[in-house]
Amino acid sequence: MFTGLYAHWQDPQGEGITSCTDIVTNADPSIAAIHKRMPLCLAPAQFDVWLDPAEQTPVRLQTVIVETPVTRHMAIRTKTD
Repeated sequence: MFTGLYAHWQDPQGEGITSCTDIVTNADPSIAAIHKRMPLCLAPAQFDVWLDPAEQTPVRLQTVIVETPVTRHMAIRTKTD
């Protein structure tokens, strides 16, 4: 799973604003020739911590925000003409 953050807030005039961002990290050596960054991916064992608001303390989230090596199931080869 790729990681990201979103927020919804209201400005002083009451207008709602929703924003989001992807979290990126240094590229795994296996894809660094394509780009120097890649999305930060979570292993399945980390999903609950990332998605559970009760777990979302900075200290706890730092345990799951680590560089995950690219595995074969993450990489999709495409053909370019």
